[in-house]
Amino acid sequence: TSEQRAFFRQSISVNIEAQCGRTNPAGRSGALFPCKVLDISAGGARILTRNVYREGDFFHLEVELLPGEEPFSFTCQVLRATPKKGMKYEYGCKFEALSEKERQRLLRAIFTIQRRLLQSQRD
Repeated sequence: TSEQRAFFRQSISVNIEAQCGRTNPAGRSGALFPCKVLDISAGGARILTRNVYREGDFFHLEVELLPGEEPFSFTCQVLRATPKKGMKYEYGCKFEALSEKERQRLLRAIFTIQRRLLQSQRD
């Protein structure tokens, strides 16, 4: 593919609760639904869920990447939607209005996850 990314993407497998709904970047509305974060970068994430959304939809995502640290809270816009087996859907989404301070905190968490993954592979 000819995908070009602005940020490194880290594969993870985290079961989370995300708040979603047909909303705009300024608001958070909708019901809670279970989803799985497949990978994450400083610019977006890839999510797996049973909920159906269209390209351009917004939803709220909260995820605790590192135990004991403050969870991240993102407003996401769906860029890609791909049907998967078992009535699930995979979404590529970008983070909206993420402050530079929060982006730096996210990058630190991603690099910590990467370092721990590499250490566990060596052991």
